[in-house]
Amino acid sequence: MVMNVMQFTAIINHYRKILPHYAPAFEETVIIEFWYNALSKSDPIKFKNALEYFAINSDKFPTIKQIIDVMEGKITNRHEDISISGKIISAITKFGWNNQTKAQAFIGPLGWHVVESMGGWIHLCEVIDNKNLSVYQAQIRDIARNVIDKNNSGYLQLTQNNESEVKQIEESPLKKALKIIDG
Repeated sequence: MVMNVMQFTAIINHYRKILPHYAPAFEETVIIEFWYNALSKSDPIKFKNALEYFAINSDKFPTIKQIIDVMEGKITNRHEDISISGKIISAITKFGWNNQTKAQAFIGPLGWHVVESMGGWIHLCEVIDNKNLSVYQAQIRDIARNVIDKNNSGYLQLTQNNESEVKQIEESPLKKALKIIDG
């Protein structure tokens, strides 16, 4: 099913209200035609779902490429790591050190694994402040990217109760050699 101009414009205008930051000037015919030509062959449901993804995970209107990537299932870890970082920073101010259970539910299992790997919830709440926020946010993103990669590769398995379990895929040759030497 291909979108017609009316469907496309209706979907775009709806999400432009939700994600106003950096949204193109869709009221200009040239701009709406350009976007329509780039995305018109898309399934309207997938298109709508892609925009919903950005409404939940971003505060900026997506580019054409980002929309296509989401529709094709090529969501990059970059989007997810930024989302995790934002949730952790938001949870610190929203819940504070004494509401760990609510923070954990808000952040989710991947994000909570990041929190644990950075010293735990109370530690992050104590050390992150306005002076060092940007530094910690970058560190959280980097760690989140690694956690996402490990989870996607099957090395890290997250359980329903948000506890992480690390699977050992294969013992390294060095460890095998050390076991033989140590007897």
